Amino acid sequence: MEDGCMCLVFSLFAAFIVLGGVLISHRWTNVIKDDNTDNSVDMGNMRHSVDMDNMRQELQQCKASMTQIKQDFISLQVNFTQIQEKIENFTKVMNGSIKNARDDFLHLKRDMKILNGMQDIHDHRYITYSETVFLLLVVLILERLIPFLFYKFLPWRNGFYGSQGSNHDGTHDTHDSPCAQAPVENVSVAFNEETQDLHHRIITSAFQQEEIEIKPFLLEKADRDVLKIPTCQFIFVFVDFNETNVILENPVDKRLVTVQACMKMGADVFVIYTRDRDSNDLEDGKLYNKNLSSFTGHPLLKDLTAKSRGLSVNDTFTPYQKSHVKGVVLKK
Repeated sequence: MEDGCMCLVFSLFAAFIVLGGVLISHRWTNVIKDDNTDNSVDMGNMRHSVDMDNMRQELQQCKASMTQIKQDFISLQVNFTQIQEKIENFTKVMNGSIKNARDDFLHLKRDMKILNGMQDIHDHRYITYSETVFLLLVVLILERLIPFLFYKFLPWRNGFYGSQGSNHDGTHDTHDSPCAQAPVENVSVAFNEETQDLHHRIITSAFQQEEIEIKPFLLEKADRDVLKIPTCQFIFVFVDFNETNVILENPVDKRLVTVQACMKMGADVFVIYTRDRDSNDLEDGKLYNKNLSSFTGHPLLKDLTAKSRGLSVNDTFTPYQKSHVKGVVLKK
């Protein structure tokens, strides 16, 4: 029995030893595993820390890039605003330049029309230098000759008119100046028989309610026929429309010579340019079409225009023109 107990004790002791060895072995195995696990965790933490640093650096670089992009965008926006302002300023300048160019073109077109008219005059009435000198001499001679003939022959004609209206005493001096004689009538002068009636209708339309006599006079032939114009207070010289709008430009033209002779007679001379379509609708206060440069370009016509004696019409006076002509005639 004691042997059996000893065997049992010995068996238990051996079992404890084996169990203890197993436990110790298992413990060391767990310790080794824990150490390996800790080492793996530490390595993972180190890798994670490195990755975080890399990500942080990349984020900072992205942030710096975004800041640079923002600055570039702001700069681009400023540049775009400046470009837009420059475009607006350039557009304004271009609009002004276009308007000025259009005005210059209209002025150039008008000047070209005038130059074309002057060129037509030179093409059709070209005069050499020697011929010009000769014509000037003729004009100077005529300026002296016409008054001489006027004073020589007109007193007889005035005496003829006077003998019809009243008796003169025998002491009347037949060599008195014609300007000293009282005007007996008003005259409208035409240079073309076809338009003479139109001219007479135009001038008489201003005196429909007054007993004012306007005698028509046709001057078709030589300049000496100017001396046949009756002595009068007012002479209305009518000039018909022509493509170049030449009124009194030619120095030897009978229209100019006629106006000069009538003025030397002492008459109050009106020059009326007819059949000008642009004169249909003249504004109140306007006597002639401003686009007709002759009224302000020709010396003699310019003087008459300054005295309100230059008019342009189509086929009738405007109400203002009628009032003006009637007022001048009735005032005297």
